[in-house]
Amino acid sequence: MLQTNNLSALYKQRFGQRSAKPLSDEEFQELSRFIYQKTGIEFKERKKYLLQNRLTERMTELGVKSYREYISLLKHDFSGREMKKLAVSITINETSFMRNLPQLLEFQNRILPELVQKVRGRINKPIRVWSAGCSSGEEPYSIGMLALEKFPLLASNRQLEIIGTDINMEVLERARRGKYSNLNLKNLAPKYLSTYFRRTVDGYEVVDKVKQLVQFDYLNLIDTSRMKALVRSVDVIFFRNVMIYFGIDVRKKIISDMYDLLQPGGYLLLGHSESLHGISKAFKLKSVGKSLVYYKEAN
Repeated sequence: MLQTNNLSALYKQRFGQRSAKPLSDEEFQELSRFIYQKTGIEFKERKKYLLQNRLTERMTELGVKSYREYISLLKHDFSGREMKKLAVSITINETSFMRNLPQLLEFQNRILPELVQKVRGRINKPIRVWSAGCSSGEEPYSIGMLALEKFPLLASNRQLEIIGTDINMEVLERARRGKYSNLNLKNLAPKYLSTYFRRTVDGYEVVDKVKQLVQFDYLNLIDTSRMKALVRSVDVIFFRNVMIYFGIDVRKKIISDMYDLLQPGGYLLLGHSESLHGISKAFKLKSVGKSLVYYKEAN
């Protein structure tokens, strides 16, 4: 089996001098079907040029100038490494600290106290929160900061675990480092910046007491077996502003898997413009303060 690096060298040697042609309709259909099959990410016809532009960077790195040859490379890389590399190019990583703060505050002030009370009756089972599609870490770190703001002892008594997952391996590496530029933090309230970050030469780094709450891992959300092995059982799932990238059948599958992973009484928090209408009837909807959230009924 050829490794991706060997494929890269071979294609640079063989096709490096060719001129790129626009992505044809046939190539777009073949690529978009393959991407959907492997990741669940949907590229509709109107996104043809977006996909073409995203592919250009990856093809340049490989020295491949023909979409047909790239499709062949992608399909014959049985290690799956090239698909993971492509996922880096085609995923959008728009995120920020304390995004949709009103919802996060309802989590901090209403949902979290309920879970702290519940966990007292569980032996060696901490509160577990999953940030699905965590990008470069801003969301799970925000959750950790708000949790420590409300319950400082959660860090020392190991009563909170936060799992951050994403399909983009590059943003996961940035998340693990926990280092952010001044621009990344421009909208963060000073109280969080002074308490939960330390100054570095070129920006800020998340402090250890927050870092130790969060575990980052690669996860393709359509891989049910890996999801269940990695995430196991959780009390809260943050799945915000991610569903938009998936087709309806994939959304149904992911939400069904998430329902199975949630503890009875557990919560699912979506983006402020998202809903489960036409996707799932298993979850119930209720108001938590000023936010609407989904939950799994207790037994």
